[in-house]
Amino acid sequence: MAKKGTCKKGVIFATAVLLITLFGVAERCTAATIRASASGQSIQDAIDLAEPGDLVLVADGEYTENISITKQLLLHSVTAETDSEGEGVLIVAQDTALPVITVEGATGVTIDGIN
Repeated sequence: MAKKGTCKKGVIFATAVLLITLFGVAERCTAATIRASASGQSIQDAIDLAEPGDLVLVADGEYTENISITKQLLLHSVTAETDSEGEGVLIVAQDTALPVITVEGATGVTIDGIN
C-alpha cells in the first residue's frame, strides 16, 4: 500500500508537467515574422533566426549572398506579401559555384517573390 500523500505528490507532479507542456506549446502557436533588408539584416541571418513555420519577409532590393534553408518556413518578398508594386527582390550568388538558394532537409518551404 502506498504511503499517505504519495498519490497526491504524483498528481501534483503530473499537473506540473502538463502545465509546462501546455505553456511551452502555446508560446509558439503563432508564427513570427523575421525581416531582412538590403541595408540591414541579411536574408540568411533572418533564416537562421527563424523557427520552423515562421515567415521571413524580405524587403525589396538586391542581395549578394547564397541562401541555405534547412527548416520549414515561408520566404516572401514584401512586394509578394502585400500584393503591391515594387522593385522586388533579386539575390545574386556571392559564391557563383553554388546555387543561390539551397533547400535541404526541409519540407513545407514556400518561396514567393524572390528572383
